[in-house]
Amino acid sequence: MTMVDRFTSIIDAFDDVTVGLSLDQVAARADLPRSTTHRILDHLVRLSWISHSDRGYGLGDRAMSWGAGDATDLRLRSAAAPALHDLHLKTGAVVHLGVLAGLDIVHVDKLGGPSALSVPTRVGTRAPAHRLALGLAVLAAQPPEHFGPGDGGDLVRVRACGVVTRRGDYGSEFTSVAATVDGRAALGIVLPANACTRRYEPLLRSAAGQVRRELSAHP
Repeated sequence: MTMVDRFTSIIDAFDDVTVGLSLDQVAARADLPRSTTHRILDHLVRLSWISHSDRGYGLGDRAMSWGAGDATDLRLRSAAAPALHDLHLKTGAVVHLGVLAGLDIVHVDKLGGPSALSVPTRVGTRAPAHRLALGLAVLAAQPPEHFGPGDGGDLVRVRACGVVTRRGDYGSEFTSVAATVDGRAALGIVLPANACTRRYEPLLRSAAGQVRRELSAHP
């Protein structure tokens, strides 16, 4: 059973009106060992997928927001969740998952703990794709005839290396690094403006590859 399978089993233990499940109830519904369930629940609570109170466990804000997306977005978010989590743990950065919608890039997931508040995005934030590293990473995977005037050279370079870096996407104090997942999606991190971005590029490529493999394994 993959991490995505375990993640999905635990989320499926709830519905949007279920609150107050105990650890043992979640483990039984998910058909997972109690220790495994507890470990995953701890991670999911920190990332706002699951809430925890005196009444027990319930769906968190991030899980409840899934209803705003279509089935394809939900599948992508599920497939990308472990990679985004690992990327955040390895970099300490705010992490985004973006999807191309027409000429815009839509942020369909975001995580980063307390530091996420400093980056002015939320699930559902959209912007012209060519103005953000996240959007350029997706555009680079498009056929050349989709490139706009003046974009071709830059996007060909992005396609060759699989990573794009831009300063100021979310404010002058930030630098963004993004990697192409496929022709529809990309993932990215937001770093301080003076960060050495090159050291993060292999992590972005690896995370994007992990998402591609997960999507291929669960078409």
